[in-house]
Amino acid sequence: MDKTIISEKFKLRGFWWLPLKEKDKIPGTLSYNPEGLMELDLDGTFWPETSINNNDYGYLPLLYGKTHDGKYCTLVDVYEVFSSLNYSHGSCIIITRVIFNQLYIGDGYVNPDLTLYKAALIEFMDLGAWMHQDPFSYQQLKEDSKEIIMYSKPPSISVDVEFIKATISINPVITHTRYYNSYTCTNKEIIRITPFSSQNIEWNLKVLFNLQKLFSLFIGRPIYIIRIQLLLFIDNEIKSRSQEKNFSPLVDLCFNQTTKREKRELLPPQIPFTYPSLSNIWEIILNNWFEKSTSLETVTALNFGLSINRDLPVDFKFLAVIQAIESFHRIKGNNLYMSNEDYEPIREILIKAIPESLSSAHLDALKNRIKYGNVYSLQKRLELILENLPDPIVYLITNNDNNFLRRVVDTRNYLVHRDESLKSKVFDDEEMFNASEKLKLLIEFLLLREIGLADDTLKDIMTKHRSYLNRQIILGNKNHS
Repeated sequence: MDKTIISEKFKLRGFWWLPLKEKDKIPGTLSYNPEGLMELDLDGTFWPETSINNNDYGYLPLLYGKTHDGKYCTLVDVYEVFSSLNYSHGSCIIITRVIFNQLYIGDGYVNPDLTLYKAALIEFMDLGAWMHQDPFSYQQLKEDSKEIIMYSKPPSISVDVEFIKATISINPVITHTRYYNSYTCTNKEIIRITPFSSQNIEWNLKVLFNLQKLFSLFIGRPIYIIRIQLLLFIDNEIKSRSQEKNFSPLVDLCFNQTTKREKRELLPPQIPFTYPSLSNIWEIILNNWFEKSTSLETVTALNFGLSINRDLPVDFKFLAVIQAIESFHRIKGNNLYMSNEDYEPIREILIKAIPESLSSAHLDALKNRIKYGNVYSLQKRLELILENLPDPIVYLITNNDNNFLRRVVDTRNYLVHRDESLKSKVFDDEEMFNASEKLKLLIEFLLLREIGLADDTLKDIMTKHRSYLNRQIILGNKNHS
C-alpha cells in the first residue's frame, strides 16, 4: 500500500458519502499529488438534481469515505469540477470529479469545526541535518570477528512556550528496515506540538506554519513538510471506536504545500544555523519567535513567501522586500521625525497655506500627505537601520556604495508612482534583483537578531558560512570580513 502522507503520491479506492447519509454511498477513487491536484473521481454524483449542461458546480464543506483497506477519510472544502454521462452495459450513470483542500486519513472521522487534538507530530525535511547529531558508532571485535553498530538515542529537547500555552519538543525516532542481506537503521527527528489543553486544527496549523518559517530561516531555504499527524482528543463521539482492536488515535493530514520538495536533503555543513550553534538560547528563541509572531507576521510572511516563490517578477520581489523592511521598522516604534504635539502647529500652518482654489479632491489629497508628513520616509528608515548594524553586514548589503540607499528609494518611488523624472536613476533588472537579494539578507539579519541571536554570531556566520559566501559570489561582491 502507498504511504498516505502529505509528501507522497497515492491513490485510495473506496466508498464516499455525505455526513449523516452513510447509506447513500458512491464508489470512487481518490488521487493525491503533493505538488498537484487532490481529486476524487466518483461513479455517481452528490448533485443529481443539477443538469449536466448547467454551469453551476456543487460545493460540500465535508465529505466522508472509507477505503477498501478500512481507513476513514474526511475531505474538507469539496468542489465539483467536472461531470458527464457514462453509458455502459445499457445503463447510464453520471461520472463526477471533485477537488478538495484538505484530507484527513486515520481510524476515525474528523470535523474541522469541532474536533480537538491533544498534539501534532511533524516531520520536516532537513531537520536531521539541522540537529547535526550522529547517534551511531561502529566497533570491531577482533577476538570473535564481530562487528557492532551501536545506537545511542539522543535526548529529547523540550521547551514550554508560554505565549501559545504549549510544549514544543524535538524527539529522536529510530526506524529499521531489513531486506535479505541488508539491515538499515535510520535516526530521524519528530517535532511534537503539545498544547496545555486540546486545540482545534486552526490553532495547530498556525503553530506549524510559524515553526516552518522559523526553521526555514535557520536552514537557509524553505523547509518541506514530510508528514503531519494529529493526535485525536478522545471525546464521546470517538470513544466507542477507540475500543476497537488496532485503533490508532493518530490522523494523517494532507494538503498541497506551497513549498516545493528539493531533490536532495542538505548536509549539516550546508546549514548556516544548526541546532548546536543555537542550543544555549533555544528556549529564548522559541519563546521570542511566538511572542512576536503577531507583530512580525507581515515581515515573516513576506520573507517566507519570497523564498518559496523564486520566479516572481523582479519588480514585484523588490517591492515586497521594501514592504517587509518598512513593516519591521514601523513595528519597532521608530516612526516620527518629531512628536505629534510638536508637529501639530506645523501641520496647521501647511494646511492653511493650501490655495482655496483647489478642487476638494486635490485639497483632500494634499491634507492627507501633510497628515503623514511627520512619518519617517523610506530613506530615513533605511539609514536608521544601517546605522545600527555591524560594519561587515552593512558592507554585505551596500558593498560600500554611497548611492545604494538613494537608488533603492528612487527605484521604489519609480515603481510605485511611475515618475519619469526618476527613470534614469533607478536600478535595471539585474541591479534590482541584486538589491532585492541584499535587502532580503537584511531582513534575515533583523529577524534573527530580534529573536535572540547576538550580533557577533550573526556577523560571523553571515560573512563566513558557505551559504552566504555563495550568495555574495552570485551577487558579484568580493569576499569581505
